[in-house]
Amino acid sequence: MVYCLQMPLDTDEDHSYNKRPCSFLPKESESHVTMDKEDGSLDGENASFKMLEERAQQAQHHRRLTSGLLIDCITQDKGLLQHLEAIVTGQVKSPWAKKDERVIILFEDDDQVDRVLSFLSQVVEKTQTERRFTDEVAFVMDVLLPEATVHALAAVLSVSLERAKETYKCGPEYDWSEMELCSHYLTKNLSEEAHQRLKNSSERFRRALDSEEFLNRL
Repeated sequence: MVYCLQMPLDTDEDHSYNKRPCSFLPKESESHVTMDKEDGSLDGENASFKMLEERAQQAQHHRRLTSGLLIDCITQDKGLLQHLEAIVTGQVKSPWAKKDERVIILFEDDDQVDRVLSFLSQVVEKTQTERRFTDEVAFVMDVLLPEATVHALAAVLSVSLERAKETYKCGPEYDWSEMELCSHYLTKNLSEEAHQRLKNSSERFRRALDSEEFLNRL
């Protein structure tokens, strides 16, 4: 499995949370599913499809656990709390304050997102400051959330903030078994005509990718 959150350790540590005794869980053992990863075709046997479902469930469970470690760091690390409070008061300028980028969510489910946003909202409410926000929700979502997530990544992975920011920007990655299942369920209830049109489009796209002339135009 390949997860965006799992990265080799970085020796250039430029953050103050690198001594936290926490780390990501080891990768799950690879499931031996009979499947061609290039064309995404199943071998057609029920046992193989069941193994594919189990692999996808393991991937989802793994992401939920790893994102849980990020939440623990965000909500429990005192050094990170002080950093967030300094941003709220304006003593520290967050690089996310001036960026117009989409918000990236690394947490697996709504409950985890609600827990993090609730904590960050409380940080704003409890921090004594004369600073006033025209849109507190936007400040929490656009500034505190990415700031906290990047610092938590740096702490949990023991990497530099720059490396953690790269990890954050790449977003969550999904196991190929999840994408295969998604494709299966999307096409399961298609009519014969729609399924044939989708198949024809896929075939045309595949031929285009094999065409040197097409690739030269990209």
